[in-house]
Amino acid sequence: GALDLKEDLKRGEPLRQELKGLLQQSGASLLEASIAVEQLRASAFGEKWRETLARLERSCGLKGAAITNMMVRFSALLAFPPARIDSVVKTLTHDIGLPAKSVRYILTRRPSLFASKPEEMLAVRALLLSYGMRDKQIKVLMNTSPGILGVSAATLKAFVHTLGEHSDLEVEEIGAILRRCPWIVTLDLKKQVRPALEYLGMLGVGDVSKVVRSFPQVLALSRSRQVKRVYDILRELGLEQLEVVAVIESFPPILGLAIDAQILRVLEYLEVEVNVASDDLCKIVRAFPGILRLDVDDQMKPCVQFLRQVGIGNIARILVLIPPILGMDVATELVPKMRFLDKAGLTVFDMARFPQVFSYPLDTIIRPRLMFLKFLELPVTSKPLGLIIAPTDKDLCELTLFGISPELYARFQQRLPPIQLPERQRPKRVRTPPALQLTNTLQLKGDCRFPGYHQRLQQMAQQLGVPVAAPRATARGRKDGDEDDDAPDIAL
Repeated sequence: GALDLKEDLKRGEPLRQELKGLLQQSGASLLEASIAVEQLRASAFGEKWRETLARLERSCGLKGAAITNMMVRFSALLAFPPARIDSVVKTLTHDIGLPAKSVRYILTRRPSLFASKPEEMLAVRALLLSYGMRDKQIKVLMNTSPGILGVSAATLKAFVHTLGEHSDLEVEEIGAILRRCPWIVTLDLKKQVRPALEYLGMLGVGDVSKVVRSFPQVLALSRSRQVKRVYDILRELGLEQLEVVAVIESFPPILGLAIDAQILRVLEYLEVEVNVASDDLCKIVRAFPGILRLDVDDQMKPCVQFLRQVGIGNIARILVLIPPILGMDVATELVPKMRFLDKAGLTVFDMARFPQVFSYPLDTIIRPRLMFLKFLELPVTSKPLGLIIAPTDKDLCELTLFGISPELYARFQQRLPPIQLPERQRPKRVRTPPALQLTNTLQLKGDCRFPGYHQRLQQMAQQLGVPVAAPRATARGRKDGDEDDDAPDIAL
């Protein structure tokens, strides 16, 4: 009870003061040492806690600041015997083969790994190998998601067995799924995994394994608040039950898109702002369900504005014929193609009749074929644009151009000087609001600090009259044991 806790804290006071001094001697600041030991009970100190502390420095190469960071994440750190420190470090370095620097980095953020038995860690590694992961891939996984080592082999086996019962996934495919989303092994099998798989089958999804393989996060989604609502929206849009299933199987991430902030906003924009009819909207989503993941402000609006600027009036028709155009970059894809087509002598009317031209590469398809017509002294408008761009090289020569030698076109392509294309910038990451935010409990960011840590840190800094230290290093120049509060959480 409360009295026992108070008595435990009281008996631990001399030990806390001694530990605080040792941490400061090892390089921790007064603030770091104080907040690390403040709530430690006497029971948090093992019989050989001083030697355990020394082993953390000697075996792991960790200094006082790193150890204080571990203690605010895992208060039972010093309750373990020194032999546990040595055995865990030996398992990670010698048996699993992680570099010493990686081991220090992992243990600093995931000190609860000391609670895992080394033989259990090796059993998990053996299972991952049997699931199709290579040794190098396992090392990467343990560096990025070290908490996988804290999952028992029995839990991992049960998870894989459940997947096998409700899908056609091969055991060897499990490794690829775990590399992408290792946190799914922490889901409750009875309340989350099994019901999610059964619900997909109830909706009519025939290839459940394809959905899980492409979008493992589906196992964590709420069936009533998310999956069922997405299904109902697609049905209300006009898709038949089999068509909804086809959409889900072709684009499983649709199940994880935010309902109001993403799906409904995209549909409203297309229907209200672009004047897409309901029937056409149904066709667009059926043909290109990925359109529901596009960002309205950063992707859709610039594309629609471009189409209007070049003089295309019926944008809804264009979207029915080529829905992916809304995801194309205006500056590096649409504008260069439009300029070339214009210089080649084609009008907006020609492009409106065959808007699919924007989906073909400018340097290898559009430019050489239109210039080949000029080489043959044929007007570019002498043939429908679709018959010039869409066929294979062989059909272009033999059918569209009535028997021109394909070898002649091949030689023409070889002699054609290269074109200077706009430099492609790194694709901007579109942050579509996920339906469910999940903290990856296995991520390298590690164990959570105790509740109210940052608030208490500020209070203690004021009491001690010292400033709160800034992060010790940037992400690129990080030192061993340095803090990394800005490491991103994994979300759907």
